[in-house]
Amino acid sequence: MNTPCIMLIDESEFFLDLEQKFLKDSDLKVIPMSCYATAKIELQQIRPDLIFMDIGAPGMDGVKLCTELKQQNIYAGIPVVMLYSRTQAHEKLQCLNTGCQGVLSKPLERTTFLSMGRKFLPSVEQRVQRALCSTTVFFRSESLHHYAASMDISEGGMFLETDYPAQLDEFLDIAFNLPGQVSQIIEVRARVVWVNMEKRPLRPSYPLGAGVEFVNLPETSAALIRKFVEANASLQGGIEEWAQ
Repeated sequence: MNTPCIMLIDESEFFLDLEQKFLKDSDLKVIPMSCYATAKIELQQIRPDLIFMDIGAPGMDGVKLCTELKQQNIYAGIPVVMLYSRTQAHEKLQCLNTGCQGVLSKPLERTTFLSMGRKFLPSVEQRVQRALCSTTVFFRSESLHHYAASMDISEGGMFLETDYPAQLDEFLDIAFNLPGQVSQIIEVRARVVWVNMEKRPLRPSYPLGAGVEFVNLPETSAALIRKFVEANASLQGGIEEWAQ
């Protein structure tokens, strides 16, 4: 059985690296391409099962390439997800007009990226390894400051035990220390991706609070969390769950 294949097309090496990190736990072949012309030639030789393609501003090379692919029967069946800048609302319409199967806005977030991938390719893995992590987390919502107790953590996010009425897709600025690493403060922006409410808890075994996803986590902080999770998950027997 052939290994499923995803092609990533983006002029930004940063986003190509980020997308490859998102897909590192998936059992599939990833082909990163930073040049639209080269990608077009490569597509004559291979047939990926899914393509993530940036709009290609300012020349809109991604729009041109996707439109061209969708007009040719040999390529039309390949699902294409177009990426555009969240600050450029008109780009979303340009992407949709190409005939693509999906759109995502940048900056990219791990959960939404992988969820979109799984719509077209079941081999895209969403499970993440987590570790129990009991520490105090300080966070700010708009101009208000709060604190919470963390319950667990992964490289992608953490659960905050708090009575603060967090809202889905709300952004929080959070700061915390990993247990045993008092001198190293991790500061990151986070997005609320699920809420455990008193009346309708999504996970009855969890306390009241919210699950948050880290947004653009600096690599130095990601490395600290990764090392902590790898060390502590092995001691705890591992905690794996489907990302929200």
